[in-house]
Amino acid sequence: MEILEQAAMAAPKKLDELAALHWFIQSEKIDYDEILIDEGGFAAEERPDFRLRIGNKTIGIEITVAQRSIADGKFSAQQIEAAQNDFATALQKDMRPALPIIVTLAFNDEIAVEQKSAKAALSVIIRKIEEITRSMEPRSSVLMVRTEDKVLHYPNALVCPEMPEFLQNIGFYNDGQDFSAVTASRGSILENFTEEHLNPILQKKHKALKAPNGYRPCDEHWLVIVSGLVPPILMAKERPTVLSPSSATNFADAKIARPIRSDFDRVYFFRSPTHALNLTEAP
Repeated sequence: MEILEQAAMAAPKKLDELAALHWFIQSEKIDYDEILIDEGGFAAEERPDFRLRIGNKTIGIEITVAQRSIADGKFSAQQIEAAQNDFATALQKDMRPALPIIVTLAFNDEIAVEQKSAKAALSVIIRKIEEITRSMEPRSSVLMVRTEDKVLHYPNALVCPEMPEFLQNIGFYNDGQDFSAVTASRGSILENFTEEHLNPILQKKHKALKAPNGYRPCDEHWLVIVSGLVPPILMAKERPTVLSPSSATNFADAKIARPIRSDFDRVYFFRSPTHALNLTEAP
């Protein structure tokens, strides 16, 4: 536990990778002797992200994430989600409700955040939250929508034309809780992971693997492509006040002709946290 806490403070990204490694090992029932860590700790472990000692072999494991395609291609799914999550965090930080409420942001999955309009909208939404919560009854809710036509479907709706396009609506709930929080929802049709998604990952990782001084020497190099949500392995000590799901890496299944050819000894498509498919192995 102490090692995990040190990793969380020194390199939060590394803790996410460590969680992915943990669940991958569990899914494949890999019996390893130790995780090799050089001077500098987990934060210094790169290319590959981790090295496992299994018997007399050192297995290098590189963790990367799958990523859904976006129609316009200007921003990646992860970039869009990150900007939307920043909006949620800013809202939680700056809102001053008259009573504790739960705010639920319904994101439009593939619409990017336009920073200037988002900042202007944030000020308006914060002001409206303060106004709404002054008169909210116990166990009541209010829905904020962008246009008048939505009111026909939601009788308790409040129109806010300044709401940015990356939001479908915003819900406000007075459930009698003792603290305020911002949650979010997303909706998308899950596509299959195909060569269209795999090939750009392989091109990038192969280039790094073959580069001079690119990867540290190992007996074998494995690439683990993570899809879906990775459960944490270090529990938070405080109640979270911003909860936002991710769909940027979610896929229904892998539809790829196997075995694939790769410079890595093994390439896995890992549907976190339970199922790993070895793409370099014949069905």
